[in-house]
Amino acid sequence: MQHINHQVEDFDDVMRSYYFLREKGVKIVFGPGRHPSSSACFLYFEGPDRMVYEYSVGVKHILPEEESSYRPRQFPFAPESFCMWGSRPDIPEFRADQKNKKPPLKTVA
Repeated sequence: MQHINHQVEDFDDVMRSYYFLREKGVKIVFGPGRHPSSSACFLYFEGPDRMVYEYSVGVKHILPEEESSYRPRQFPFAPESFCMWGSRPDIPEFRADQKNKKPPLKTVA
């Protein structure tokens, strides 16, 4: 699992969380920013378990009446495809040097 997303009520929640987490010394790994793929405003941070968590708001919803005319878009593997505001992720899966690397296999005892 790459990260866990929590949808919040509004943009103020994202920004209040940003300042609160920074004050508490929590590692911010991406954002605040806006995803061009979904239009969502986001903030990614590392939890105490080293899992990455995301707070986001404003994900574009495709309504049933829009489905027939909706056309998917393709985004290149480039920083501007992750954040239209210029934030750069500090997440291994988002870095170009990790793009073609496969994750290590986990063994179960």
